[in-house]
Amino acid sequence: MPEKLPLRFDDAPELVSMETPLHRYIDRLNVTGADYITSDIEDVSGELKLLDDHYSLNTNSRLSSRKIAPLVDFLTLYNPAVDIAVQSNPAPSALVWGSLKALLLTARTTVRCTQIIHDTLLDIAEILCVPVHSDLIFQHDPKVSETLAELYYEILTLLEDLRLACSRTAFKIVRNLLKPLDADLNNHFQRLSIAFAKFEKEATLALSRDPEVYAVKPSYESEDLSVTVKVDAVVSVRCVDPSEIRENILSWLCPSDYNATLRQACAKRAADTGDWLLTDTTFQRWSKSSENSSDPVLWCYGAPGCGKTVLSATAVQYLRSTGGERPTIYFQCSSTDKWRQSRDAINISLLAQLVDHSVNIPEALLSAYTLAERYGRCRISASDRISDLVMDVLRETPNLNIIIDGVDECEAEEIPEILQFFSTLARKLRSVRVLFFSRDILPIRKELDTGPSIHISTDSTKRDIDLYLRDAISTLPCSESHLKQYVYSVLSKRAAGMFLFARLGIETLRASLNTQEMLASLDGLPAGLHNVYSQVVERLASEPPLRQDLARQVFRWVCRSTRPLTWPELRCALSWDRKRKVFDENIAPFKDSVLAVCCPLVEHRPDSDTFQLAHLSIYEYFHDQSNLSRLSSGAATFILKENKSHAELAEATLTYLGIGETAESINVDPKKYPLAKYATENWCFHLSLSPYKERLHRQYTRFVSSESRRSTWITRSLLSEDIPFPIHRISKLQKLVRTWAKQSGNPGQLDTEDLIDIQKALFRLDEFQQSQRRIGGQKNINTISNFERSMIIRDLARIYTMGGQISYGVRVFEEEVTKTGGMNSGKASKTWLLNSLGILYDQQGRFQLAEAIQRQALAVQLRFLPRDHLDIIITINELGRVCRHLQKYEEAESLHLRALRTLQALFPNTDQHVIWTQNALARCYRKRGQASLALDLHTQAYNSMICTLGAKHPHAIWTLSDMARCVRQMGRIEEALELRKVVLEQRVEVYGRRHPDTLWAMGSLGLVYEALGSMVEALRCHTEAYEGQVEIWGSEHPHAKWSLMALCRAGYSC
Repeated sequence: MPEKLPLRFDDAPELVSMETPLHRYIDRLNVTGADYITSDIEDVSGELKLLDDHYSLNTNSRLSSRKIAPLVDFLTLYNPAVDIAVQSNPAPSALVWGSLKALLLTARTTVRCTQIIHDTLLDIAEILCVPVHSDLIFQHDPKVSETLAELYYEILTLLEDLRLACSRTAFKIVRNLLKPLDADLNNHFQRLSIAFAKFEKEATLALSRDPEVYAVKPSYESEDLSVTVKVDAVVSVRCVDPSEIRENILSWLCPSDYNATLRQACAKRAADTGDWLLTDTTFQRWSKSSENSSDPVLWCYGAPGCGKTVLSATAVQYLRSTGGERPTIYFQCSSTDKWRQSRDAINISLLAQLVDHSVNIPEALLSAYTLAERYGRCRISASDRISDLVMDVLRETPNLNIIIDGVDECEAEEIPEILQFFSTLARKLRSVRVLFFSRDILPIRKELDTGPSIHISTDSTKRDIDLYLRDAISTLPCSESHLKQYVYSVLSKRAAGMFLFARLGIETLRASLNTQEMLASLDGLPAGLHNVYSQVVERLASEPPLRQDLARQVFRWVCRSTRPLTWPELRCALSWDRKRKVFDENIAPFKDSVLAVCCPLVEHRPDSDTFQLAHLSIYEYFHDQSNLSRLSSGAATFILKENKSHAELAEATLTYLGIGETAESINVDPKKYPLAKYATENWCFHLSLSPYKERLHRQYTRFVSSESRRSTWITRSLLSEDIPFPIHRISKLQKLVRTWAKQSGNPGQLDTEDLIDIQKALFRLDEFQQSQRRIGGQKNINTISNFERSMIIRDLARIYTMGGQISYGVRVFEEEVTKTGGMNSGKASKTWLLNSLGILYDQQGRFQLAEAIQRQALAVQLRFLPRDHLDIIITINELGRVCRHLQKYEEAESLHLRALRTLQALFPNTDQHVIWTQNALARCYRKRGQASLALDLHTQAYNSMICTLGAKHPHAIWTLSDMARCVRQMGRIEEALELRKVVLEQRVEVYGRRHPDTLWAMGSLGLVYEALGSMVEALRCHTEAYEGQVEIWGSEHPHAKWSLMALCRAGYSC
């Protein structure tokens, strides 16, 4: 047996390099004629597979990958760290993998050695079975690094001594000396156990100093608190309190407050009103319909203000009280709340209410949540196939009522989709009944006219309005019964079936100072809702200037904000002094003052403490420019001009983001800065819809000129946005604002700078999240999926390359990787940095380095994450792309196929992960000369992109360009020419003629003309491409040089 080589030297009190003893070991290996010396995890995995196949019939005693998995897991996790701690060539990890591979080879080819290798490796695996609290690599902690290096030395010497003992030549000598061999192995195991105990102790101490835990949470078995989660035939048991799972799923769904909207509608209902609907024959037939009886879809429609919302709440109360175990789900759409205007919003609310109402969480929903959690999606998104999920969940729900109020308030393009989806769902499942409430507008009538319906007519609501008035009149300040009777008779007659008119009349009379004013208001009350609104506005025009200005500000904020504002938010917004351009606490109004001035057009919702318009028709009134000619000059100033309103909100929110902590701090106290969240999320939206003004542009320029403020805004947005894919939304907002700013004639910030801002914000977000975990704060911090990060980095890498700044991009990421623990931090949450750096290295042409980094990222992910985790699939795809660039086409194809099979089992073909993988695999096929296979895949991807993104989306145009390459490679030059023409035409339309992608498309078209011998056309294309590239980058840029060479080929005198 070889002597144990010392790890420490007398003159080295700190950890020393193992380079000298390792080289001595390498020399020893060379003497034995070993030709493996170094290997990696892929080599060992291949050998394990061969071993599993070789002993497949002997399942009782065979050595298998499953049995030694703890050893492989340990090496996979800690190899990167020991390679950094011990600088040597070959690296320690490569030597350990090499020894392990040689042992496995010997176990497979030499029967007499199998048992001893089997027993030894199992003993090592048992020692190295890492508890969860040690699943961290504290590479920056010297004591952990030192004990880890010692542990690796013991593993290496044990494996190598066993290999030498079991070699074919050596075994003949020692086969009769097994007892001495056992003794030596026992000594090895004793030293290994001691080394592991020391490492575990130091890792535990390090963990107590840095509690950021990234390891996968363990399972705990419990008979009472176990929940079985089934995902694609894989059953995992989560031993968590069911109430905690319910809470987590609701947090993931993040629905609008459905209970609050229902309570508000019920609060407006007078006793015994709405009974006519409940006893209506059509309603009764619908409510009692079974699977084989009448149509399960019913439509109730009426004029604005007829009381549809209160009637919908009445129906909910009735069905819940008489429906037994059949749940009734309710959703109220709203034109003034962007979170309550889409089919997805309704579906998400439906799922959340089912979680609330069901004893057991539907299995389909539990599975979807588990997948999303594993893939790092903190909010439900399109990737979760929401509509399909609802269908799957409802198949598990025996019976259900769904009531949707205000469908007419949804986005116009969403209305048909909502009606078709829920109607189809009800008629297909038959166990679901759907009831729609809305105004009678053409898009809705087109979809629902053939089914059963109930018209909310004047005669239908007459009795209800009278009941409401008798109850409401008792609250008027007057006491004379004859006056109350007069009020009742006038309002009952003029209401003409409109509940809203009756309510507005009562609220107007409540504000009267005396009987005389009450009678005057009553007699002057006009017929029709719009006339009532005009009367209120005319009254406001006679108020003192300060009250008028307050009313205008309230209407502006309530009408143009993207969601209802809470009172603290609205109060802060109303403290904005437009003349002085400051927020002044001293001019912030009282809540009662706001209500007094704006009643009855604006109402306060106590449950949510928000201010909203009393009805959709009020919003329509304020934006109807025809009212300008019907109102007095003073009253006309209350009519809102949409773009001007957005400009004032943009100015206020931009100013607010420069105040105190809002300018630099990520974590802003909402009590101290109540408008910070709204301003952070919406200033871009308001600015993009504002008319261009130099003053507003100067304010915008001051804000974006500060890199710190830009970074703070983006980081805070990532944390505060309760939406999926917030990076994509921020990127779109940046483009909207940049388009607005270009009206100045100044190009302003470039695409590259926008993406760099997002990149730096992601770095800052990681730092913030880590600091919050350490102090135990912000339990529910939003997370950004690695897929979303990688999409941004790919775009950034391309722009860096086109701008000749790829070296800068690489340097930025190298610095960040170093700052967060080096190339081998071993933290699963940091692998996105390695993926990103690998993408940049690949773009830079440093393919070997890109490959090494992607493999490091994959090794860490395989240790921490499930094998089908989306992050692993992303890394496999990136590794496949690098392998293609290294001309390792067989491995690249294998990696992309593996990723594609996993993704297609989880997502539809229209999913962006699937599309990206199809394109990557197709490019690999094309490189291998299989253009026909490549074209088929590109065509599938392209058709999916057209359905989801549209033909003019940049990714779709790139895929069309790939298709052109394939058909040209297949010899179909004329077809390639037509495709290239389409690509160029679309790029000109999307980007313009002087965009880098457009110029590249011109060069590609020129190549096809060359292939056809049309040199005049080729020369024209290459000339325009060259001139544009020189204009953008200069004549030394690689693209310009390529175009110049093409010009020479086409006959240009170079």
